[in-house]
Amino acid sequence: MEQITEMFKALQTKFDEQARELKEMKESIPNSINKNIDEKFIILETRQQQLEKITEEQAQKIQKFEKILRKKNLIFFGVEETENNYFTLQNKILDLINNNMKVDCQKGDIEYVSRMGKKSDKTRPIIVTLTTMGKKIELLKNKKMLQNSGTYYIKEDFPPEVLEERKKLNIQLQREREQGKKAYIKYNKLVILPEKVNSQQERQKRILSQSPETATVIEKEHKNTSKNPTKKNIMDLYLVKNKPVNTEIKSPSHQLLTKK
Repeated sequence: MEQITEMFKALQTKFDEQARELKEMKESIPNSINKNIDEKFIILETRQQQLEKITEEQAQKIQKFEKILRKKNLIFFGVEETENNYFTLQNKILDLINNNMKVDCQKGDIEYVSRMGKKSDKTRPIIVTLTTMGKKIELLKNKKMLQNSGTYYIKEDFPPEVLEERKKLNIQLQREREQGKKAYIKYNKLVILPEKVNSQQERQKRILSQSPETATVIEKEHKNTSKNPTKKNIMDLYLVKNKPVNTEIKSPSHQLLTKK
């Protein structure tokens, strides 16, 4: 009976060991799988971050390149679409610039002209690439002369994302102007000009900020500099300095006659 009991205990011990081993195996398998998954996930996440950084850098380079390409562009709106070739369109733009805008512009000032978009019932705008920034600035200064016609107007050429930013900034621009501030949009930034301070008010503020002693000294210096100092005649000084001394010796008889 004792032998059977010992055999049963031994079997029970082996069973417990096997059960423990199975349990450890069950726990180790998902842990190892999870560890492998975590390691692979970290690698993938690192690669994704690297790709995002490269993509962002490339996007910034493309934006800079696109800004350079559009830098000398102007878009003309409202120009009748009656041309049948490139040179007719070019001459039409030259005529508009010279006659309507009163700006001297020759064929050498224009690098490229073209209608934008697909042809339709609506008049398409014309994109004009100028050869110099100076000519573009000159045209922008005279754009009011073109807009006063009521038919034509021009705009700068911006990328789509910049146009979207400018639309949002327009709302803030109107608010600033309603408050009496001078502001404008430059590319994709809102510029608010500082308020000018009256020169007399600024002078009074500076005087009040000084100590009484300093203000008195400044006032005295101002009075002294405002007066015209008397200038001595240089010629008079010279004559006094070089005045001849009377060295004549009078005789006694002459002195007596003088006394009489």
